[in-house]
This record gives sequence, C-alpha cells and structure tokens, in this order.
Amino acid sequence: MNRILILPAEILETGRARVRGERAKRLREEFRLVEGRGCPVAIFGRGLAEGTIERVGPTEVVLGFSPPTAAPDRLDVELVVGYARPQILKRVLLNAALLGVSRLHLVRSVRVEKSYLRSNLLGMDRLLGEITYALEQAGDARPPELGFEDSLGDFLHGRFEQMMALAGPEGLPRYVADTAGAPRFGRVAPGGTGTAVLAIGPEGGGGAERTGAVPRAG
Repeated sequence: MNRILILPAEILETGRARVRGERAKRLREEFRLVEGRGCPVAIFGRGLAEGTIERVGPTEVVLGFSPPTAAPDRLDVELVVGYARPQILKRVLLNAALLGVSRLHLVRSVRVEKSYLRSNLLGMDRLLGEITYALEQAGDARPPELGFEDSLGDFLHGRFEQMMALAGPEGLPRYVADTAGAPRFGRVAPGGTGTAVLAIGPEGGGGAERTGAVPRAG
C-alpha cells in the first residue's frame, strides 16, 4: 500500500509535518490530496502512522499524523551491485527498497564505464530521492543502508568477512549473478538463518577471477 513518506527535516512538531517544493508537487499529483482526508503515512527511519491532510497549497502540503508504530523488519539480505548505467541503477535502487533488502553495496569495477561513475544519480540527494520514492511505493519507513566500495575485494575483505565471522559454522547463503558467465552459487546451509548475500556483476561482466571470489570467500 502506498504511503506518504515524511522526512525528518519535514517534521514541524510532534504530530505535524510540512512538505515543500518538488516533493509537495509530486504528492499532490500522485496522491490526489484533499484537505481533511485521511491518508496512511510513513515516518522515515521510524515507523508507520495514520495521517490527515491539513492544508494543500501551491507550494506546500501540511499533514498531521498519529504516533508511529514500528515498521516491519527488512529482510536480512545484503545486495552487492557493480555500478551500472544510471537508468539500470535506478531500477536496482527501486527494487532493493521495494523488496526489503537491508543493505545495498555499490561496487566499482574495472569493467564499469567511467561515465557511469560521474552520473548525478550517485549524489546522495538523488540516491535519497530514489529511495524515498521506492519506500512510498512499498508503504515502508525503513530505508536500506547504503555502502560504497572501491572494489569487490574491499567488500570481501571488509564487510563480508565481518558477516562470515558472525554467521558461525553454518555459513552464509551467497549467490552471484554475472552477465558474462554461468550463475555461481556458494554453500547454502539447510535451515540456516544467517544473512544472505547476493552479488550482481557490472553489465560488462565481473571477470572470472572476481566472480569466483564470492563463492570462494569463507
């Protein structure tokens, strides 16, 4: 169910919020806001609530909302993605937020087009905007954590080793999707409850050595 997402900077006082600028314009168009009407809302990073549209103006929207209740936990899944062309990266961000992925790691690769790395989409304001939109579509309040890695090796020897240490003897479910080769699968422990790791290589392929590193790790 779609919910109006309220960002921390938009909260005026306990139980009220003001949305301005382009976000207000988009909310008016997408949610067809009517003063006095109730609407479901989500408080970014906190939880879900019921809201009431208090005022709809040409440049702002003012809402009241009830005390938020805790949002459902996100899936214990970490998604590792090679930088892709901006329009593909937008889809990845949208689906990661919609599907409830807990953490998203963007990884540089020698096979990534350098122009992708200069995309405006990689700015934090744009990334937050895409995630905000996805959370509204999902009716969720908790965004996925974002991480930026200079290489797959940095991720494997940093965050991945930490997860392996916490997983214990059962190990971690881990999967690699690479455009340049057959799917590769790591060990999946029956009944295991550890964090699952899904690695998606860049559009040019991750290369055999890099692609094989995830199943070999741990």
